[in-house]
Amino acid sequence: MTFLERRRSAEFEARLDRLLGHSKPKVTPLRLFELPLLPFHNAFGRAQRSLTAKHRVVLLPKTYLARILGTSGRTLDGLHLSPAGHAAMAEMIFRTLQMRGSFSSGRPRIFIEENAG
Repeated sequence: MTFLERRRSAEFEARLDRLLGHSKPKVTPLRLFELPLLPFHNAFGRAQRSLTAKHRVVLLPKTYLARILGTSGRTLDGLHLSPAGHAAMAEMIFRTLQMRGSFSSGRPRIFIEENAG
């Protein structure tokens, strides 16, 4: 990791920490999508996992997004969502908001989607 990447990841971590510190829901835990990172950019993922545990935020696996992006007809060009992709994303987000978050040892449990379509 280069100096610039370390600096960027440290800045990312500090800003995410501030943001999550100001976002304290009273009932339902926050949900945050796991970052889809490029290889060798693990510092951002480590920071995100650490801070979601610290602030009791439920981290939704990047596989949720990958499942949508990888399904035929849900993107216009392999990245940007089509109308069907937007509908699938909205449905997935709605389902995760209905799930109850649970924490063990101060770490948020990552929800595993069952019967995903």
